[in-house]
Amino acid sequence: MLKKKCAGCGNIISNYMAKCPNCGKEYETEAMTFTDPEHDKLERFWYYLIWGFILVPVIGMFVQGIIASFCYYSWKKIYPKRARTINNHSWLAFIAGIIYNTLLFNLTT
Repeated sequence: MLKKKCAGCGNIISNYMAKCPNCGKEYETEAMTFTDPEHDKLERFWYYLIWGFILVPVIGMFVQGIIASFCYYSWKKIYPKRARTINNHSWLAFIAGIIYNTLLFNLTT
């Protein structure tokens, strides 16, 4: 893992850190600008999983929320933009799931 010296306090930090834990100076990280094809495949997997769970009535929405929360909290320090994106997708999928499940319930009764 590549490291650099913080311009604010001189602390040694990872290139992937968005903010120095010592002084709070913010950085544009390699994680925000560098695109790794393998990482993108993994990220797409989580998006597909989140959106796929709207097809499972009621329980799927809760599982989708748990998965999205896990991704958000594990990515928010290293990949803040991706964390916000996964959070937005989660809320959109949740709303779409409510609409889908409401329509499904009304059509079957």
